[in-house]
Amino acid sequence: MPSRDMSLNKHITLLCLTGVTLVAAFLVGIYWNDKLHSLNEARQQAAALQARPIEKAFLPCTPQDYAQRLNILMEEATLPYRLPAQPEVEIGEIHDSMTLALDNHNTLIVLVDKNSLRVASITLIVNGDQSADSDASVLLTTAAVAAAAMPDKSLSTLTPLVARLVASYQGGAQSAEQTLDGVRIRYDRVPSQAAAWFWIEPANS
Repeated sequence: MPSRDMSLNKHITLLCLTGVTLVAAFLVGIYWNDKLHSLNEARQQAAALQARPIEKAFLPCTPQDYAQRLNILMEEATLPYRLPAQPEVEIGEIHDSMTLALDNHNTLIVLVDKNSLRVASITLIVNGDQSADSDASVLLTTAAVAAAAMPDKSLSTLTPLVARLVASYQGGAQSAEQTLDGVRIRYDRVPSQAAAWFWIEPANS
C-alpha cells in the first residue's frame, strides 16, 4: 500500500507541475503577444509619422511666372526695371535663387523651393536717397514686386498697403509688416547699410 500511495503522490505531483508549466507558458505567451503588439503598433505610428509629408509654404507662382508678371507691372507703373523672360536660377543647398540688380539702388532676390519649383520668398533691397522722387520710386517698386507674387492682386490694390509700410519707414520705425490674403509684406531697416530690406513671403512661413 505505501508504494501505491507514493506512486499516486508522484502522479499528482507531476500533474500539478504540468499544470503550473502550462499556465506559466500561457501567461508568457500572452505577455509576448502583448509586447509584440505594442512594438508593432509603435512601429506603425513611427512609420506613419515618417511618411507624413513636411508642409512647405510658398507663393503661388514659378520664377518664370513671377518675372513675366513683374515686367508687366513695372511697365504699368512706368518704372524702368525689367527682368529676363527666362531668369537664371542658381542652385543652392536649401533653396535655389535668382539675384537681379534692378539698378544701382535696388536689388531683387527670389528664393525658389527646390521641390515645388515655386517662389518661396522675395527680398527687395532698396538704397534710396530719401528724396520725394526716391520715396515714390521705392513705393511703386515695392508694390510691383509684391503684386507680381500675387496673381489675383493688382498694383492699385498693393500700393496703399505698401504706402503704410513706407510711411513707417519714413517715420523711422525699424520694422513693420502688413498681411494680405496669406502673404506677408514687411521691411527691416539696416542702419549699417543705409538700406531697407522688404520681404514678401507666405504669412505662415
